[in-house]
Amino acid sequence: DFDTVMLPQPRHRAACCKLACCILVLVCLALVTLYLLWVREMFPFTTAWYDCNLGDADLWAQAKKDYCCANEEIGCLHDCDEGFSNWREGWSTAKKTWCCQSQGRGCEGQYDCDAGFSNWRVGWSTAKKTWCCSSEGRACEGLYDCNAGFDNWEDGWSADKKEWCCTN
Repeated sequence: DFDTVMLPQPRHRAACCKLACCILVLVCLALVTLYLLWVREMFPFTTAWYDCNLGDADLWAQAKKDYCCANEEIGCLHDCDEGFSNWREGWSTAKKTWCCQSQGRGCEGQYDCDAGFSNWRVGWSTAKKTWCCSSEGRACEGLYDCNAGFDNWEDGWSADKKEWCCTN
């Protein structure tokens, strides 16, 4: 006759299971972390990432500036030369406001530069010529004679003439 012999179970089997479970949990955590980093990289412009009403826009990271400008028109730095020839129809309200306040260009309402344009040289006041030239780039030719008094321009020219001659 044969007796049944029980072989001893290895004691390390339970330890191996625990180790395997721990490794599996760590791998899952690593995968979730990588996924979240990928999502943030691929979709940086989600409302979950930025509060555009919080903090000083000058101190924001570039990604936050890009998001807030594109989505809420907050914190924008506009190129006031880009699209200037069609600023009335082509610029957003935020760009008009920013360019008018920061560079005096694209300002609404001070003068209608279309009115009387065919006769601007003799029909417009100097103030209208100056405004239309600086804000719309119209009626600039010959507004000031930049050769006249050039030898003493620092002391002899008005601030408007200095600005006009330096930019035209």
